[in-house]
Amino acid sequence: MELGDLLLSVGLLVLCLLVGGFLATRIHLLVAKGELDVRGAVYSRSATPARYWIVFVNAVVGAIMAFGIAAVVFTSLVTGGSQIGPDGGFDRDRWLKADLGTRERADMVEDLLKTHSLRGMHRAEIVALLGPPTLTDKWEGTEMRYVLGPDGSYTPIDNEWLLIELDRQDRVARYEVVPD
Repeated sequence: MELGDLLLSVGLLVLCLLVGGFLATRIHLLVAKGELDVRGAVYSRSATPARYWIVFVNAVVGAIMAFGIAAVVFTSLVTGGSQIGPDGGFDRDRWLKADLGTRERADMVEDLLKTHSLRGMHRAEIVALLGPPTLTDKWEGTEMRYVLGPDGSYTPIDNEWLLIELDRQDRVARYEVVPD
């Protein structure tokens, strides 16, 4: 899980707990002041709107807390870091066999760029390392393009790409990771 996703998950959980805690505290204060009588709540034949109110607010508090927990679980499942190589780093065989509908390549690209100095490598060396470039009509003028998989957002509708530009000698002059 990336740091941004973790912070978002923790933030959602804290927000849900704060809202739920505020509502529960407010209800407790109303009951303590005698402004809200909850004895018998909905089960009494003489149920007043105030008694229904406490049941409604408790349901809202429960829903907010359940949403917070569900958001954290969903974030963990959707964006949880998958182990790619034996150590989670770049693995050429896994790169070549990666399912492009997943983030396998995206999870490896940071380690790839740290452990392999792409700048100055010849086109043939890049193809030997990463396989043939992805065929696409995006980024015309960029010689080599590799799809990394869906972006890391909650609702991934775009892909991330590794774009490699070559100089006149077919050597890597520049590269970058970009969303489409």
